[in-house]
Amino acid sequence: MAQSDIVPPHRNGRSIRNISPSERRRRTRPKRDVPDDLFESDRPKRGRGAIWVLAILALAGLAVAVSFLLTGATVTVTPKTRTVTIEGTFTATKGAGLLSFETLEITEVAETDATPTGEENVSEHATGEIIVYNDYNDKPQRLITNTRFESPDGLIYRIRKPIVVPGQSTENGQTLPGSITATVYADEPGETYNIGLVDFTIPGFKGSPQYEGFFARSKTPMTGGFEGVRKVLAEEEEAALRQTLREEARTRLEGNVLGEVPDGFYYTPTLSMITYRSLPHERSGDAVRVREEGVLHGIIFDSKVLAAFIAERSFGDVDGAGLDIYKADDLTLRIVSESETPWIEDELEIAFSGEVTIIWDVDSEALAEALAGSSKEATDMILSGFPGIETAHVSVRPFWKGSYPEEAADIAVTLANPRESLTP
Repeated sequence: MAQSDIVPPHRNGRSIRNISPSERRRRTRPKRDVPDDLFESDRPKRGRGAIWVLAILALAGLAVAVSFLLTGATVTVTPKTRTVTIEGTFTATKGAGLLSFETLEITEVAETDATPTGEENVSEHATGEIIVYNDYNDKPQRLITNTRFESPDGLIYRIRKPIVVPGQSTENGQTLPGSITATVYADEPGETYNIGLVDFTIPGFKGSPQYEGFFARSKTPMTGGFEGVRKVLAEEEEAALRQTLREEARTRLEGNVLGEVPDGFYYTPTLSMITYRSLPHERSGDAVRVREEGVLHGIIFDSKVLAAFIAERSFGDVDGAGLDIYKADDLTLRIVSESETPWIEDELEIAFSGEVTIIWDVDSEALAEALAGSSKEATDMILSGFPGIETAHVSVRPFWKGSYPEEAADIAVTLANPRESLTP
């Protein structure tokens, strides 16, 4: 066989003659420039993972920051209470002693206009208030009953009870006259003595050095002077009007007294009394204004003083704990003294009867100070130092903290059963 007839073997059994021109072009076409990272399929996955990690760290940081902002504690305390029965009569002393009392006084004036139908001869003296001055020396000066005061027109008015005019005083280097208010009455009846605001001299000092140093000035006009026949209310009509006005004054007093009782004091209607006074008529044209004044006098007790007294009589020593009255709806107090004006007495016999609930005081500020900065495990030990606490519920924020806030201001102490109103 001739050498040109021999075909050399090829590994894949194909010779270049067997490859088509198009296939040759495909095999020889150069590669495009493609970025390497498109062939690294794991790179986008690693980028998304890093974003999630950063987000989680940011949320964790935010949670920690919020937890610091919301740091605090709440302690809800239920104070001890004890209901006791007390029966007996005890001596109360004004302003002092184990059972001390204070007085309360409020006033109401009820009035109405009426048209008089009757007539009578009237002889009335004008009256009003003056301020008497001592600009003579620093010694008090006594003026006796019927001391005269003279107006610029020569009208004479007198005091009907003695007064003592204080002496001069010094304030910021300036000498000030002493003064006192007094009621004066016209020397004679009649409308002539109804005058406005004026200055008065004291004729009794005329010719002496005191005449220039003692004087008076009107505080109110002089009114009420009259002499002659005047229309008046019939006696029965006036009596009925005054009774109605007294009932009106009583209703107002009983409705307003609760707002006048000082905070922390115990008041009960059984320790109060109302007195009445018929005020002078006021005239306006043909009408007469009828006025009645009602005054409520009450005996009141500091609730803490009253609670301590009842506790001492009922269950003895309370280890110096502060006490207060919690409920007194079923307690009755009654004055057994015979005085018709008990509110001016220094001692009163008071009868006690019924049930009363005593509540222990809890010093909220002291408790917060004691808890500040301590561990939660020390809670029971700290609470044991406050004998007035029956139970306490504690909540610390954030919940995972093992201690109370360092500042007492961040610990809120509230009472589960604060003292109720003691003004039934």
